[in-house]
Amino acid sequence: MSAPLISVVVPVYNHAGYLRGCFDSVLDQRGGPSTELVIVDDASPDPAVATLLDDYADRPGVTVLRRDTNRGISQTQSEGIHAARGQYVAYLDCDDQLAPGALSRVADALGGAPGTDYLFTDRADISETGKTLRVARFGGYPHIPPDTPIGDALLDGMVASHLKCIRTSLAREHDRPDTPYSGVQDWELALSLLRAGADFLYLPEPLYRHRIHGGSVTSSLRQQQFHKSAELQRMALLHRFRNALAKPGLDATASETGAQMFWIEGTAGHGDLVRLKAAWGRGESCGFRSGSLLDLPTRDFLAVYNAYFDRIDLADPRDPFRLMGHLWDPRILVETRRGGLGNRNSAPAVANSPA
Repeated sequence: MSAPLISVVVPVYNHAGYLRGCFDSVLDQRGGPSTELVIVDDASPDPAVATLLDDYADRPGVTVLRRDTNRGISQTQSEGIHAARGQYVAYLDCDDQLAPGALSRVADALGGAPGTDYLFTDRADISETGKTLRVARFGGYPHIPPDTPIGDALLDGMVASHLKCIRTSLAREHDRPDTPYSGVQDWELALSLLRAGADFLYLPEPLYRHRIHGGSVTSSLRQQQFHKSAELQRMALLHRFRNALAKPGLDATASETGAQMFWIEGTAGHGDLVRLKAAWGRGESCGFRSGSLLDLPTRDFLAVYNAYFDRIDLADPRDPFRLMGHLWDPRILVETRRGGLGNRNSAPAVANSPA
C-alpha cells in the first residue's frame, strides 16, 4: 500500500460528544489527497469513547492506538507522529473539525510549493453547536498583521497554528515527547523548526474549525501556559538576537556583559514592540519602570511580552501580584519606592542565576 500524502493525527481524551464530528470531518474529505487518520486515545476514562473508537478501528485508512495510562498531550501527539505513514502530518484536536475540502486546498498549496516543510492556515472559531464565532487570521493576533514575515511573527505568538501540516520527517526529528512545555508544545515545535531553517508557507483560508467551549483544554489550562509561553519566547529572543540558546536565566542577559539599558517608562503597549525589537537588535538590555499602579493595558502588555525585558521596576506593591505566574523569570522584578523611578542612567542591578 502506497504511503498517503497527509496523516491527520488526533490525540483523544474524553470529549465523546465531539469525536464523531471530528473523525468524520477527516474521512469526508472526498476528492482530496490520499489521507490516513491516526487516532491516539490517552486512556480516556469515559466508556463512551472506547465504544466509539471500536466503531472506527476497522475502517479503511484509520489507525486507532490506545494507551493504558494517561501520559498527556505531548506524549500522545508524539505517538501519533511516529505511527503516521504520510509524507506530511497534520494535527487535529479531538473536539475540533476540518472544514470541507480543507485537505484538497492543502494538497494544492503543497503541490505548488514542493519545498514546503510547514504549512499553516487560518481558522474559524466555532461554538459548541458549530456556529462560526469569528475567523482568526494568521493565528488570530490582532497586533500581528498577516503580512508580517513568519520568522518575525513567531517571536511574538504562535501564528503558525491551525491547520498546521508539517513534513513528517522533520516533525519526528524535532519531536520532544517529554518536553517541559506541554500545553504550548506546538509553539515550541514551530520555533525549533524555524531555527533549523524549515520552509514555512501560510495559506490564508479558514480551513480549520476550532471549537470554543467550557471544557476545552485551551480554557482550563490557560493560566498554566502563561509562564511556559514567556520562557519559550525568551529563548527564541536569545537565539535570534543574542546568539544564545539555553534555558533562559538572568545570567544569560545582555546586561551581564555591560550592554546599555533601554528603558520604557510609565506605560507600554503593542506599539512599543518595534522599539523593543530595535533595542534587542542593537544588543541593548531592555527595562520597564513605573512610579504608579500600572494601568490595565500596560499590565496586559507586560504579562504577554515580559520576555523582552531584563528588568521590570515597579513602585506599587500591588503590581507584582498582578503579574504573578506570567513572567519568564520572577527575579526580573525590582521593587522601587512608590513614586520614585530611580536614576535613569544607573546600571541595571540584575542578579546571577543560582547555581
